[in-house]
Amino acid sequence: MGNENKVQIDSRVAIRAWFQPELSDVRIEVNQVQEITNNQTKNIIKKIMTRHEKWVSSFPKRADPSRSASYDVVYPDDELEIHFLCSYLSPMAIPDDIAFPVQPVTPNVIARMVRCITFATDEECFGAQVINSVKAIWMHPTHFLEMKRGDPDGHSIMLCNLFLGMNLDSYVCVGKLKGSLKLHVWVMTRQPNGNVLFWETIKGRPFVLTGRWKGMFMDDVI
Repeated sequence: MGNENKVQIDSRVAIRAWFQPELSDVRIEVNQVQEITNNQTKNIIKKIMTRHEKWVSSFPKRADPSRSASYDVVYPDDELEIHFLCSYLSPMAIPDDIAFPVQPVTPNVIARMVRCITFATDEECFGAQVINSVKAIWMHPTHFLEMKRGDPDGHSIMLCNLFLGMNLDSYVCVGKLKGSLKLHVWVMTRQPNGNVLFWETIKGRPFVLTGRWKGMFMDDVI
């Protein structure tokens, strides 16, 4: 066909939306929305910091007053966004029993699996330039799995989330190694009989501390 027979068609798509119940007829400019959002964010941050200060002031005194230490309650993630440490924790489903090579899938098996993931410092993962701008970086489990490596806090977050997925009473504990000022992270699980297990991700096994809490009986806790 010749060029004289070609017809150019201007295609358009019309989209309509209905809301139930109907939206009010109040119109807000974009800059007004941004201003409202900023004010709400400031109020949320103020409330959070107020609660943080109240929590710190009510924190129980240490058994050994000679050991002075302070720990941050927020850390940046791999995108340098600041988060409360608890926001890194969320239950994760453990591997399917049929697909998992080791049976049965116990907490010890999961701990060994996480230990097998390569250990690397934040500097090795993100570069010296990034690390120089922050104290440390905590990785979300999804990014940790994508990189297939990370430091002990990345391993601990991953392990704790998997334990939570197994309905274990699990926590991430932040502290310092004995005789060192270096920050370290462990995973703690509480047992119904009152014992506590401290999981060291570098070794892939727990240390048993007997009679550390009141204890309770729960059908779904191992």
